Amino acid sequence: MINIEDVPRFETELQMVNTHIERLCRSNSESMQKMLDWVLNARGKQIRPILTLLCARLKGKAVDATEVAAVIEICHTASLIHDDIIDEADTRRGVKS
Repeated sequence: MINIEDVPRFETELQMVNTHIERLCRSNSESMQKMLDWVLNARGKQIRPILTLLCARLKGKAVDATEVAAVIEICHTASLIHDDIIDEADTRRGVKS
């Protein structure tokens, strides 16, 4: 499991990724926002954002890829939700889905 402490050079960037995710996942519907907040609080290891940020650095230029990393994480989370709905899953890895 990757911890933010394991990659201290990404701490600031991961905080920016999380800020973008929170900004992009807003709803005017109270019930929808409650569900979004629950999903956002169940974030995993954030391996996709870390990999995105690493790939952005491969070019050797200073590129802000935090919003791209946020969108990739949102898409992944949406695919998990979709899978749970299609599979009618009550849990995912032992946690209520």
